[in-house]
Amino acid sequence: GPLVRQAMNRDLVPGLQVAVVMRDGRAWTGSFGTADLATGRPVTDDTRFYTASTSKALTALAAARYAHQGKLDLDASLADAFPPGTRFHPDYDPTTATVRDLLTHTHGLQQGPISIRTAFTGQISNEKILELLPVHPPRENRDFAYSNFGYDLIGFLLDPEHTRGWKDVEQREVLDPLGMTHTTSYRSRLPDSLIAFPHELGPDGMARVDLDDSPFYALAEKGADRGYLRMSSSSALT
Repeated sequence: GPLVRQAMNRDLVPGLQVAVVMRDGRAWTGSFGTADLATGRPVTDDTRFYTASTSKALTALAAARYAHQGKLDLDASLADAFPPGTRFHPDYDPTTATVRDLLTHTHGLQQGPISIRTAFTGQISNEKILELLPVHPPRENRDFAYSNFGYDLIGFLLDPEHTRGWKDVEQREVLDPLGMTHTTSYRSRLPDSLIAFPHELGPDGMARVDLDDSPFYALAEKGADRGYLRMSSSSALT
């Protein structure tokens, strides 16, 4: 408590949650500050925070569960994992990279329009991913290079026919079995009263950013980005 309040006195964030699990299994949660400076609504243990790319771990777990069930071969080449006839950049050999490489950021492809569309415009679909794959050139090597792109493609492989979408796969395979009832990929399923609003620091201090003006929140329902989860500290301790 005191350590968190000391950090908050630097006025870098209006509110936050902390969840700690001890080695003996004991758990502690703390909620501090304000979720919405415009109304003064406080952060509680039920407040949902945007988790950004932290949620890649949950997407990877969904892929691992599919692999365990025989629905996804992590060691399959990208040439075999994607639908027959899928085109990649002419300088990239999809037979030399695997699904596992997508998860470990060692696939060797550069980011490009697919990642830009998923993160900033929401103008993406499984069909558009296949259309744009050929314009993503290879990197110089297969060294670890963190990006969203591998997880953009994993989202496709989790539901290539887009029968229900990667969000439903993640809900069914990870969130529901773990009892993470305070975590969702759907912004539309949460009332504003449960959301920690984004804020920005300006000349006049910290101010709330309306959700409609924040691209990451406004596009959460449209985008295929694998990171738009909202989670409370109580879910983190489930």
